[in-house]
Amino acid sequence: MRTALIHETKACIIQKESYQEEFNMAQTFSTEAWRQVIIPYEIAADYANPFLDVSIQAVFTGPDGQTITREAYWDDGRSYKFAFAPITEGIWS
Repeated sequence: MRTALIHETKACIIQKESYQEEFNMAQTFSTEAWRQVIIPYEIAADYANPFLDVSIQAVFTGPDGQTITREAYWDDGRSYKFAFAPITEGIWS
């Protein structure tokens, strides 16, 4: 089994393209290479329409320096989730 460890991913939250905030997701996940993992994230504020008003992207950096950007999807209330599948084994951040 080829294992990938996802640790402290940097993400960016953008609200209506006028506000930007960077944050670290200090969660650790383990999965196999090419296997999807769902990473939850909860925003701190309420929005009138979180589906349209909020865009969150995470940049995953692999052991060889390659990056993959994934957008979160809204999962109700303040909850969002990222779906990510590492393409190589090793530590992703």
